[in-house]
Amino acid sequence: MLPSPENKGPIVRARIVMAPEDQQEVAKIHIAYFTEILGQAVATRNYIPAFSKVAEELNLMPVELQGLISRTLFQPPESYEYCGAVEREAMEKALESLAKIAELEARIQDLERTAESSGDEKELLMVEIKRLRESLRAITQRYTFGIPEVHANCICECDATASTCTAESHQFTACPESDKSDESTSCYRTFFPNQTPIGCSEDDSPKLCCDVRFKPYKNMTFLAVKLEQPTTYATFVYAAYDFVNGYWVEKDKTTIRSQLDGGTQDRHLDSKRRISLAVTAGGRASHQLETGMYFSRTSNGGETEELRMQPLNEITDNNFDRLGWYRMDETGHFHVNNGVVKMDDIHKAKVKNCKEQTYRSILAANNYVGFFFGIFIR
Repeated sequence: MLPSPENKGPIVRARIVMAPEDQQEVAKIHIAYFTEILGQAVATRNYIPAFSKVAEELNLMPVELQGLISRTLFQPPESYEYCGAVEREAMEKALESLAKIAELEARIQDLERTAESSGDEKELLMVEIKRLRESLRAITQRYTFGIPEVHANCICECDATASTCTAESHQFTACPESDKSDESTSCYRTFFPNQTPIGCSEDDSPKLCCDVRFKPYKNMTFLAVKLEQPTTYATFVYAAYDFVNGYWVEKDKTTIRSQLDGGTQDRHLDSKRRISLAVTAGGRASHQLETGMYFSRTSNGGETEELRMQPLNEITDNNFDRLGWYRMDETGHFHVNNGVVKMDDIHKAKVKNCKEQTYRSILAANNYVGFFFGIFIR
């Protein structure tokens, strides 16, 4: 990262113009001084304070003297041959590091001199990738559904004229309110006339009436969404600084949000429109989600788990072979979509013995948990 505006920039040292012979003389004095310091470090095997002192004093010198001194000083003196192999290797690595530091400082000062001689201001430009990739998808459909737990309870009447089981009371209608009713349950009625008179007299025409009750299995709920193709963005932050009185001062800053879909995006960075940034996508993401219906389990706090893709009803569909046919309406009540009409299509029942109240009951649907009284058949 580049220095923030409130932090001080690199120290700009004064450069003293010296004749070459004067430089050589001053360099000899410092070389002798530094050689004595490093020699004592070798004798005492206490290298770090000596290296720190040499580096600190070198750093304060004009770059011309740094070059002269470094070329001489960083050649290991003969006294090193008296060090052990480990100590000698450590000292050589340390001196090599000091040489690199001095070389880097020299390059920085060369750049400063070049800028000054050309009359240009010292300017620092920075482009930071704030957010490399941001994908936004349109959600065009959304609903909550459950895996229904189904209970069917049927009664058989031998007497065709009995009022407890009639087409009027049980065909294309919902169950009346009861102590079992709440916002998480729904109930629909079905009517099956002209049953086999097993357990009744031969002249009877039995009829079967059922209440089919639904509720979310273990109160688990799921969120279904339809995701469209994503729009992908990258966000960049451009900043420009001037070096004034030893500090970097921010003079221009721009945040740019560039769309990566649909070819190259060319945007100007600076306020004077002199610098531009061209951004293009490298191709379609290999792990991109396909457009379609997805679902995720929800928790009591509203959080969702990982999205999954599976055959799922769209919000206008009513396919009982797919998930999502038992869903929550806008009032928060669970229901079978158009269940009053559709229940006659998916619930089938047949009497086995009317007197014994046994029957066969099935639901022509998938993705449910079934409990059918009489005889259980899924």
